[in-house]
Amino acid sequence: MYRPWDLLRNVDAALTSLDRLGSSVSEIKNQDKPRVVIAAPAVFGFITLPKVVGAIRTKTSSSIRVLSGSDEEVREYILFGQADLGISRLPLDPGLFDWAPVATARSACIFHPEHRFSARSHIVAQDLIGEAIIDIDPQFATHQMISTH
Repeated sequence: MYRPWDLLRNVDAALTSLDRLGSSVSEIKNQDKPRVVIAAPAVFGFITLPKVVGAIRTKTSSSIRVLSGSDEEVREYILFGQADLGISRLPLDPGLFDWAPVATARSACIFHPEHRFSARSHIVAQDLIGEAIIDIDPQFATHQMISTH
């Protein structure tokens, strides 16, 4: 079933593509160096993005623009052609994106010293089933993994 929202998203994507095409033509006419647009959540601006920008600058004279947003916004920037490269957390739909892992993240489980987990040296996601959890952000893959059990 095709919903009106799907039509609006497709129209928006088409208009965004036209805008980007116009920008590309303008860049070709007015600049010698192309522009690379990277989208990432703000948290990546501390360590990861400076490394990515540095790596790009060692290989090309392209100008670099960074867009910040949530993981969902980063995915939309890529899907709608507003960014060339995105940094996001998993899971990603392999039917929509070509992606490769660039880093791994570790999560910490914090609890009161008298909690039953205090005697353990390692806690896995299955141990958290049925526990009251306060998660830092429900869009993170850890939260999605825990809430599906």
